[in-house]
Amino acid sequence: MSLSFITYPQDLQQPQTLFVLLHGWGANHQDLVSIAAGLHLPHCQFLFPNAPFPHPHAPNGRMWYNLETDPLTLMPTIPWFQDGTTDKDNVYLQRSRSELTEWLLSLATITGVPLTQTLLAGFSQGGAMALDVGVDLGLAGVISCSGYWHRSTPPENSSADRRGAPVLMIHGKSDPVIPLRAAYDSAQQLQRSGILVDFVEYGMGHEIQLPALKRMQQFAESRLLLLS
Repeated sequence: MSLSFITYPQDLQQPQTLFVLLHGWGANHQDLVSIAAGLHLPHCQFLFPNAPFPHPHAPNGRMWYNLETDPLTLMPTIPWFQDGTTDKDNVYLQRSRSELTEWLLSLATITGVPLTQTLLAGFSQGGAMALDVGVDLGLAGVISCSGYWHRSTPPENSSADRRGAPVLMIHGKSDPVIPLRAAYDSAQQLQRSGILVDFVEYGMGHEIQLPALKRMQQFAESRLLLLS
């Protein structure tokens, strides 16, 4: 099954670059469209896929995989797989990983834009999925906003001769959902695997504020061949 998605702008003909944004837990493909509107990237097509699974609590919400929640607040408990299980034990994650990878690989045929001119970004659980899938695909780059590394193993292709896509990790110093330390530890693990990671902290919570948006713009401009 292919992922459903929407695009911005809708009438762009023959895009030269692609920017894929993955929503977080409980949101849907509409959630990050405003982010695209704030990024000024000429001839860039933005794509917003829906996660495969319906969210158990949010009407019209989707999720990439299930999370345990606090029974009172319904806040998610982020999986660090420290109880003897691994990411491979999560069947939701396995299916999302497979479907997202297949969909990303199909974009070159659908749009005519190669993976080397494609950026993958995500917020929260979407940021975790961007890191999970993106670092091994030969993309132009990966951006994780308020995200984390949820794999129990390092990236598969992060050898000296193939270091994977450069990564920008953006995180709020007062994030109440994904602790700053958890994000920093994720960045350290990626760096130890040979991935080039730029880790940036901002005075914000679990969100994407204007300074973070500007940093995303700079990263995109440095990674994409933008032809005016």
